[in-house]
This record gives sequence, structure tokens and C-alpha cells, in this order.
Amino acid sequence: MPIRIDSRRSPILRIDWEGAPSDEEMRAHLLELTSLIRSLPTNTILYDARSTSGPSAIQRQLMADWMKENELLIKNRSAGTAFVISSALIRGALTAILWLQPMSTEHTVVATPEEAYRWCEEQLRKREAKRTTSGGAR
Repeated sequence: MPIRIDSRRSPILRIDWEGAPSDEEMRAHLLELTSLIRSLPTNTILYDARSTSGPSAIQRQLMADWMKENELLIKNRSAGTAFVISSALIRGALTAILWLQPMSTEHTVVATPEEAYRWCEEQLRKREAKRTTSGGAR
């Protein structure tokens, strides 16, 4: 499968894209991601898209629809998303997705997975500090 989710560094969910996923693979990925997000009280997502040829127009719409349908879940559970993107074409695809459906959490685009992990860890620290100072409220 060209889209793999690695949860070994949970609550950071690393998603590696390779090549061009089929529409069915994209749907399966979004179902798996939804399940993982529901299973974690807090998470961050690291999308490594350096090896993908990018989502098709249909897949961009699927992703935007998924973000809209899961907006509350994402807002309540996710501390942010880091995208590792080296291609201007893929950055353009991300811009198109975010134009269709803006993200409900913070996000960044970086050049390396190491930068993305650092950003994700900082977002988790911020989320925990906010939760602690607000008495556990979300």
C-alpha cells in the first residue's frame, strides 16, 4: 500500500506516502486514520510526502471531505499536523486541499522528518501545558 501509518512513536502518527495511491487505498487510509485518531486522546500527524506523486483531484476531494466530516474529532484530539514536502507540485496539492477545507488545527510544512518530529513534539508539549493549566478541560 502506498500509504502506511506508523504508530510506533505514538502519539505521533507518521504517515508515509509512496507513489500514487488508488482511490480505494485512499479511502482505506482515511478509515484507518480515523480509527487511530479515535483511539488516542491526543495526537499529532506527520505526513511524509517526499516520495509521492501526489493525490489525484478525486483524492484531494476525498481528503477535504474527510477533514470536514471529522473536523470536531481532529480539533479535539489533534495537536497539529506536520507535512514533509520537497516538491512544489505536492505543496500545490496541499494548498488545493486546504482551500477546499481549511485545517481545524495548526499545521506546518517542513523539509525533513526530523524537523517534523521536533514540531510535533513541541505541539504535544503545548497541548499538554494548555490541558494542565485549564484543569484538564479540552
